[in-house]
Amino acid sequence: MAVTSRLTDDGATRIIAVEGDFGPQQYKAFRDSLMADSGPRRYVVDLSQTCSLDSSALALLLWLREQAVVQGAAVILRGASSEIRHILELSQFERLFTLE
Repeated sequence: MAVTSRLTDDGATRIIAVEGDFGPQQYKAFRDSLMADSGPRRYVVDLSQTCSLDSSALALLLWLREQAVVQGAAVILRGASSEIRHILELSQFERLFTLE
């Protein structure tokens, strides 16, 4: 269970990868990874190694979207398994985020 974050070389994209269960235990690491930015144009949340997510993870993604809207940035949720994607679709996140 880890959250890793990196900024692309051009500084335009912040990539946040969540490994394992995405829930309250990742809250601080996820938010801390975003607070260092001066405002990339795009956030990519890599869910390819995410096993599960709960309502606190959904709330955290909504918080990220709010921050991105203020910055004029896009948020992309990438690599979700079929189970995770199903949860995102049930929550109608495809209306708020780009799902890749």
